[in-house]
Amino acid sequence: MRPDEHRRSLWTWLFNPFVYVAGAKSLLIGVVVILVAGFISSFNDTRLGGTLDLRPGQVVPLWFSLSRGIVGWLSLALVLFIFGKLISKTSFRTVDILGTQALAHWPMLLIGLAGLFPPSRHILEYSKSGVVDPDVLLSIGVGKVILGSLTLLSMLPATCLMIALMYKSYAVSCNVRGGKAIATFIVGLIVARVLAIAVTIGVWSHVG
Repeated sequence: MRPDEHRRSLWTWLFNPFVYVAGAKSLLIGVVVILVAGFISSFNDTRLGGTLDLRPGQVVPLWFSLSRGIVGWLSLALVLFIFGKLISKTSFRTVDILGTQALAHWPMLLIGLAGLFPPSRHILEYSKSGVVDPDVLLSIGVGKVILGSLTLLSMLPATCLMIALMYKSYAVSCNVRGGKAIATFIVGLIVARVLAIAVTIGVWSHVG
């Protein structure tokens, strides 16, 4: 493989992996990624949810960290499946939208790993208090504060990438495009977010 072909292949794997992986294979890989990301987040108290839920400094049990991503992924996949049935002019497989939506969550790994970086952990620990204290920040060290803040800010482009992959998954698996695809995807994100919160609150209150 020539260098330019290798770069294109790597770019495709990162930004459009559905060209190579779909169906049951993408489902398996995606679920593993979501669970691993949830496990990583449990070490740095960063609560990751599969429907755009990122809350640093949240102390939660391991089971909650693992289940949040699964609930978020299933909520969005279900809503987009329904919208896909409504606007798509072709048939599509349930396993494809489940699998590609799961695989679209791979940037969650980057978000979780960013929180493991020592300077980031200092900032996460500091954020738990919810109080701005310059003395505490100075005790951490200006360099560590800046480096940790920059690392945590990297979560934003990773989140944007995940949104882009979610849309790409929807467009590819349901064979939809254009204004209807974009509009239903945005509505789907909102509806799935509400659904995921409702399920999480219900489970948490029952267990608690």
